[in-house]
Amino acid sequence: MPYFMELSLASQMGYIRLLTHADDEGFVCNPKLIGVGKISLKALEEAGLIFCFRTGPILIRHWLQHNLIRKDTFKSTNFAQEKAQVTLDKNKIYRLKTDTDTERERNEAAPQDNINKPNSIQPKKS
Repeated sequence: MPYFMELSLASQMGYIRLLTHADDEGFVCNPKLIGVGKISLKALEEAGLIFCFRTGPILIRHWLQHNLIRKDTFKSTNFAQEKAQVTLDKNKIYRLKTDTDTERERNEAAPQDNINKPNSIQPKKS
């Protein structure tokens, strides 16, 4: 994985443009509209700095490490489908979810019955 300073100047400038156009969660709608080309995007993705989604937007992986948005001005991203494909690690770096992550979320979200403890709701006595 190349370091940022080892990237071409065009890729470095493209990354800076992405940083300035990202929403509050690090997503950029259409990088081509702000002058970031395919070659730069590919180099940035290979360097592990961004994720490029097939649907068009990109995500800056280290966004939350370097940006702090006040809660009263924070606006959630419009890219809910893409956001659902990523998770944050302990260092506040976005990473793509794996099948294990998805299965874990499903299991955590589903209510679990306690088989060791009887139901606390007692039937009514007549």
